Amino acid sequence: MFVSVFEWSTRKHYQGLIQAYRDAFGPNDAVLLVLKIDSRNPAANPVHELASLLPHPSPPVALIYNQAYDQSQLAELYQLADCFVLPSRGEGWGMPVLEAMACGVPAITTNWSGVTTFLNEHNGYPLPIKGLVPTRSKAPYYRDAQWAEPDQAALVDLLRSVAAQPAERQRKGKQAARDAREWPWQRGVTAIYERLTAIGV
Repeated sequence: MFVSVFEWSTRKHYQGLIQAYRDAFGPNDAVLLVLKIDSRNPAANPVHELASLLPHPSPPVALIYNQAYDQSQLAELYQLADCFVLPSRGEGWGMPVLEAMACGVPAITTNWSGVTTFLNEHNGYPLPIKGLVPTRSKAPYYRDAQWAEPDQAALVDLLRSVAAQPAERQRKGKQAARDAREWPWQRGVTAIYERLTAIGV
């Protein structure tokens, strides 16, 4: 069982996640991808878009859409998972990744930007990138910027590897929980502040 928690946006690269999941598994494989998504854009239609990305037959996907979870419910969702996955094009910090790690769940996530502060090959599955590409976004905070292009073939391989190697993912999950305890709020805030200062923001 793979779980992904994110806000519905191009930056989260959900199209790449769905495609990689379909390439990695077939409709009869014993896998499940649970997507917990939030979409506050009235013009977006995540359900319709997901349906178009998942033509029949596809491996199973469950959708939790615009449902507010409290901390205990979110922790329960993470703890049900075997692996968290989010091939984001960039993260300021990557809180869902760290939350999953704190629940003893290893994560597949892009090896670039904020998450590299706490995720590594010992406690998770860093997803390599092919390089940086223009965002081509009209949003003012992304305009004229670049973000990562996750390696799609590597994502397929990681999904298959996680499914095939339960002992490894359990070992990494235990290490993830230990490492997450090293990141209380104050240390995280300090790390972000120091990085922003270093780049002159």
